[in-house]
Amino acid sequence: GIIVMDPNKHGQPVQQRWLVVGGTQFMGRLLLEHLMKHTTHHVTVLNRGKTPSPWLTEYEAAGRATRLVCDRLNQRKRFVSLVSTSPRWDVVVDFVCFDKLQAVDAVQALVATETGGKGEGKLEQRDDTRVTSGNGARLGCGLYVFISTDSVYMACDRKIVEQQRPRLESDAVQPQTTKARRALKRRNGYQYGYGKGKLNCEKVFQMAYQQHGFPVVTLRLPDVIGPYDNLGSHLQLQRDVTAGKRLGTRVDGVPDSARHRISLLYAPDLPHAILAAQRAGPSVHGHVYHLGCLETPTVEEYTRLVGEAVLGDGSKVKVDPECEADIVSVDTGCLDVGLAQRELEWKPTSLTKAVGNTCRWNGVPGNAKYTDIMSADTSSSESSSSESSDSDGSSGSGDEGDVVVVTREERRGVVLGSSSKKPRVAAFSFGFENG
Repeated sequence: GIIVMDPNKHGQPVQQRWLVVGGTQFMGRLLLEHLMKHTTHHVTVLNRGKTPSPWLTEYEAAGRATRLVCDRLNQRKRFVSLVSTSPRWDVVVDFVCFDKLQAVDAVQALVATETGGKGEGKLEQRDDTRVTSGNGARLGCGLYVFISTDSVYMACDRKIVEQQRPRLESDAVQPQTTKARRALKRRNGYQYGYGKGKLNCEKVFQMAYQQHGFPVVTLRLPDVIGPYDNLGSHLQLQRDVTAGKRLGTRVDGVPDSARHRISLLYAPDLPHAILAAQRAGPSVHGHVYHLGCLETPTVEEYTRLVGEAVLGDGSKVKVDPECEADIVSVDTGCLDVGLAQRELEWKPTSLTKAVGNTCRWNGVPGNAKYTDIMSADTSSSESSSSESSDSDGSSGSGDEGDVVVVTREERRGVVLGSSSKKPRVAAFSFGFENG
């Protein structure tokens, strides 16, 4: 495999220390597989330990991975302690930060200031392993990648997000009045709550960057397809196309569904974007980037691409423009990914190739069964709406579209838990409105 070199003075690869929060499903699993295959890095995975992961056990046995078990929602002090007491992380990738309290915990764990130690003061004891920012704060990581979502636009001003153009990163502007916020909640309560929570996380991290130089890069993802899918919407569409069912193409709340364009991300392209953000260095810290395929189809065009992949002829797919589509999670349109292309020098896989690879992976019964089991509990906090190789890891040629048969142990009895307990108020506040 290709090794991403970060040579030391002797010309040997440096084994970086990565922390992945989440990491046993879908995009997190693909990231770990990419790092194991294409780098020499050691990866620590922190999550609730609910998902059977024999593949992760193999990495542990090889000395390439470590597992930490923590429910960050209900064990907040333990989370801060585990993240802060380790030597400095080169990269932290957070897949499962969903509200501002969780974001505050991450900042507490990874930022120490002269006025008072965060993380119960433990950061103050590890100065020799940490980087000092320009304002004197000591940072516990070289890069913090926050995985966000295009659902943030479901909590934003409709006058902006309904403009007939691709969404820009700067479009994430929340409405100023209570009346407008309530209207958004009535429109789609789940997506409004989910998007608002993610946007509040972005605000916490952005404020930490402005105040302390916290090295955050935020990646906003649209709906995601690819191997190890844990939500199952693409798999269901593929099954419906194969069965010859008539499929809805209407997007609820959109005046002209026939012209409404959507974005999709091929999951194996995400590791390349993360590595590209690390290579770009401090010049991209504090920035937000959209990711997604360059092609932005209508729902009908996407459905016919699936038909092309599984039937050999997209024109055979039966569509019903009067029936609502089941595959679209937001109604705010497609994303402009130009900023990530320019500043990260990131290149996504073509949508045609991404759909073809995904359909081939789903075509293996064991793989489809894996997705069925993982999608059985969509309320899990480890579920996310979010490779190939070249010499520098920046281009997605899609070699992870090869069929991967999921083991029987991974399919057996995977039922993820969830908790309704509300976390306590954080020890300090960043002082912004919930919006």
